[in-house]
Amino acid sequence: MAANKFQGCINAVVEALAGKLSADEVSSIVDDIERAAANGDPAGSRTTRLGQAARVLNERDTLAAKMRKRHAILQVQKRKGVQQRIADSGRKATDELDTILSGSVGGTRGAGDSIDARKHALEATWIGGLMHDLRAAGVEARLRNGLLDFGRDVAFERKVAIERAITNGSKVDQATGDKNAWAVGSILAKWDKATRLARNDAGAFIGRIDGYSGYQSHDVVKIRKAGEAVWKQAIREHFDMAKSFPDADAARVDDILHDVFQDIVVGWDAAMDARSMAARLSTRRVLIAKDATHGFAYQEQFGQGGTFEGAFGNIQTAARDVALMERFGPNPQATFDAVIRAEIERAKASGDLTEAARLLEQTKTAGMSPTLADVFDAVSGKANVPGNPTFAHWAQGVRNLQSLSRLGGMTLSALPDIAVRASVLRHNGVGLLEGIADSVTSLARGRGKGELREIADTLGVGIDGVLGNIASRISAADGPPGAAASMLGKLMKVNLAEFWQDSMSTGVGLMLSRNLARRAGDAFDSLPRLLQVNLQRYGIDAAQWDAIRASGVRTVDGQAFLTGEGIADAEMRGRLQTYFVDQAREAMTMPGARERAWTTQFGAPGTLAGEGARFFMQFKQYPMTYLRRHWGRELKRDGIDGFGIAFMIATTTVLGYASMVAKDLAKGREPRDTADPKTWGAAFVQGGGAGIMGDFLFGQYNRFGQGPLETLGGPTVSTASDFVRLLSKLRDGDVDEGTGASAVRFVTNNAPGANLFYTRAALDYLLLWHLQEMLNPGAMRRMERRVERENGQQFWLRPSEAVN
Repeated sequence: MAANKFQGCINAVVEALAGKLSADEVSSIVDDIERAAANGDPAGSRTTRLGQAARVLNERDTLAAKMRKRHAILQVQKRKGVQQRIADSGRKATDELDTILSGSVGGTRGAGDSIDARKHALEATWIGGLMHDLRAAGVEARLRNGLLDFGRDVAFERKVAIERAITNGSKVDQATGDKNAWAVGSILAKWDKATRLARNDAGAFIGRIDGYSGYQSHDVVKIRKAGEAVWKQAIREHFDMAKSFPDADAARVDDILHDVFQDIVVGWDAAMDARSMAARLSTRRVLIAKDATHGFAYQEQFGQGGTFEGAFGNIQTAARDVALMERFGPNPQATFDAVIRAEIERAKASGDLTEAARLLEQTKTAGMSPTLADVFDAVSGKANVPGNPTFAHWAQGVRNLQSLSRLGGMTLSALPDIAVRASVLRHNGVGLLEGIADSVTSLARGRGKGELREIADTLGVGIDGVLGNIASRISAADGPPGAAASMLGKLMKVNLAEFWQDSMSTGVGLMLSRNLARRAGDAFDSLPRLLQVNLQRYGIDAAQWDAIRASGVRTVDGQAFLTGEGIADAEMRGRLQTYFVDQAREAMTMPGARERAWTTQFGAPGTLAGEGARFFMQFKQYPMTYLRRHWGRELKRDGIDGFGIAFMIATTTVLGYASMVAKDLAKGREPRDTADPKTWGAAFVQGGGAGIMGDFLFGQYNRFGQGPLETLGGPTVSTASDFVRLLSKLRDGDVDEGTGASAVRFVTNNAPGANLFYTRAALDYLLLWHLQEMLNPGAMRRMERRVERENGQQFWLRPSEAVN
């Protein structure tokens, strides 16, 4: 123990406490008081400052003790609650735990009210509320230069950060005088508070930080490129070290910053696994900016995205944290592990050694199908924490570039959504014809406006475009942002995928709300059978239904909507919100935690195995989600539904053919022969969930004679194979008339945005086919013969005629 000027006092305290604290521990407390007193009121005497510091530290430690006690109680309660649910379900523990985490397509009670579904519901309703506030204040349009459009108004965002800090109690920032910035800043501050309190209600203890101007993100590529010394200098320039680390001296601050730097550039700190989520949340915001201007400057220098992306990202993270802690307590990982251990012991005690062995296997993360541990990591977000952030960043960028070159016709592939959507609505008591007609109405209405948009925001539907995650329905897994990700978001606008997704999702939510409103006079037992089953999947039975239908309806343009706004019970309101959001996600074939786990189970991003799996699984997530959610619904939700299966097969095949016709016309081809059985086989595959992967597997992008393993390996492997083949020809001098044309096709098929469905035909006829014919005379006539031989198709304008 180092010498201390208060050594005599320290020894007396140790003696008085009879060894309950060591001399080192008492010395540490004295040092804390000394440092706190040094930062106290300079007008007070030293004795006064020491007394005040001691009281503050005592209150802090007392509060910390109370929070630890609260966490312990919550932890036990949540663990017992999960175990009770498993016992009440009468199902195998592995099956019920999987349902709790990621949901089930079956019709058992609570099958839809999973942690993953609740996370999406919280996220959607909070962001819906935020967007409603921005519209009500007349400032939504100011985001058009940022998150929702093609550029950022950095000067305006800086003003927003200042006004947000002032609303959050800043004493050092000066008002900008910009009424729009004040309105946006005040609204963001409102939702800062809402998400912070929601986390605290779930078990965290996050205190208010005066002058909080927004979550600070850290771009690993920028920071690693700058180096530790430059980054530390920026931290000291923009952040208040005394407020950020009040109990640390200069040497300790430098050590802390080194650890933070390492966590950012190296990746996940395994030691964090041992700490509770509540504890991590309670200590997360350790860097306190000197003022909003300094905080914004750091964000621009070393952060990711802008003010609005940060606000929405914070809401998404808060939704995940709250959903996990509500079900699994302040330390979700500890609860999950404890339940698994308890169920293994229970199975052994009952003699069910098979179930015990099965549960033990579920604690591992290696295998060909996701275990419970893999699904938990997908739900908690741990699966997407990069092992090597730089490798993960660039690998995700490559996949985003692949998406940019292949999703130009994504909307044309989405026509079967109309049938799928009608099938989901049928399981909610809506007639099939009404469901199909509502799709047309939804596309004509778009995202809606006025009171209809307000209702949709309350329900939490139609916000995928705001979040920029339209491409996630076909992506392998979530990844870090970057320039290619920003470009991909813009592509989703210009290829109309964002309009399609948000319009159809909004329509589903409004239809569900109208359907409940028009049945509000019916008792639960009088509801359509399929609607009863589906409501029970979200924990809504007769008693809950009576409370929900008594909450009141809202009438807009002569139509009644039931939103649950008048429900006082937060848990019941949450179940209804989850019902609306999860059913909209099911209708739009959005992946859940289990689908994501099929990719993330092999390793974290930034690891060789993890990135290999992500490349392999690109564009395969949509068909996997389709099979699990849609065919699972018809086979398992209320027994085998023969009528539902027949409807899905017939309508998705017809709409799959319509999708093929639309894409053929966009490529200058006439529709395929309906008398040819191969046409309907291809239509069945197209409409049955293959989507963009079907395009890839069946030749739209496979131009160079690749084998099945190359094609199955994913677009990046396929593209690399094409590139190597071309390079080999150049290296070996094996260059013929077709090599140049093949090179043109390679560049075109991999050029970002070159495959937009409404411009590709013009690009082909006006430029690309001329180049190919010039480099390889007769290429267009040979292409015509190949298309006629393979698909029985003609061109409505022959390429060979267009190039002459």
